[in-house]
Amino acid sequence: MNPSCELVRDRQETEGQLGRELAQVRKFGRCTHAGVAMWSRLLALVLLLLPALALADVKEKVAALAPTGVVLVVDLEGSELVAQNTDEPFIPASVTKIVTAWLALEVLGGDYRFETRFYLDDKRVLYVRGGGDPFLISEELAPLATDLVAVVGKKPIDGIVLDPSYYPSNLRIPGIEDTNNSYDALNSALAVNFNTIYGVRSRNKVRSAEKQTPITPLAIAQFRARGPKGSGRISLSQDPAVSLQYAGELIAAFIERAGGSAKGKISTGTVPEGLKPVYVHRQSRTLSEILAELLRASNNYIANQVFLEIGGHRLDAARC
Repeated sequence: MNPSCELVRDRQETEGQLGRELAQVRKFGRCTHAGVAMWSRLLALVLLLLPALALADVKEKVAALAPTGVVLVVDLEGSELVAQNTDEPFIPASVTKIVTAWLALEVLGGDYRFETRFYLDDKRVLYVRGGGDPFLISEELAPLATDLVAVVGKKPIDGIVLDPSYYPSNLRIPGIEDTNNSYDALNSALAVNFNTIYGVRSRNKVRSAEKQTPITPLAIAQFRARGPKGSGRISLSQDPAVSLQYAGELIAAFIERAGGSAKGKISTGTVPEGLKPVYVHRQSRTLSEILAELLRASNNYIANQVFLEIGGHRLDAARC
């Protein structure tokens, strides 16, 4: 085939694809998450297909696709090829997750694992001290509970005390709003299932939408008050007490599933001085695996938890 004809064909195919993507962006709107994701795909497509485009009109093409976006393309020697709005201030948004992931690997290492500590006093009160694990999900809590019951035995536990003191009590993450959206979930040193509830509501009845997740009294109340009709995932209230209560209820439910028994009330407090842990749960996922999920789903909750752990790790190192 004539090289010039092939170039024309490639360019036509590229422009056709860009046109289809642009139509989708207009359909979704720039202020929606779908619209933002589509714009990201558009810019990535432009960059990936640069060799097939004539550089003479790349700037015009980029300006037409993302007139208010920031774009900087350099070659292997660092020479500037495309620059648009590079001196304008922008909110970095989810691009910062890449920097967070890189910094976490630098500070913590890819093999780092989050830990959650369990203590049992002489009255069989169970203390749970959170360590900021962002992946204390149902699939993690099931084997955790099995190992915990094997250590503490099947004699009833007389109350659960949740200790979130690893994070400051007045912690607030900028940008997190009090909405039902799962990406607005409250960050906490001790939280389960990303501080969200995935439920199904039929009239006034609520059940878990996940077979691996037991339904709890607080989950039912929260979903009745804030959940959609039918199924959906909602964030918990921005009240830390609600988040901790749900964590305690779910841990108790998994202890019951594992053949143990959890009685008494669920409360918050700190681990008594001198009490030694009876079980330390190390997250089954390495930090590298967690970061892969963070970037795949662009998960705000995980990103914030990881960022906080970077700070906690550096602060502890400074104290030593």
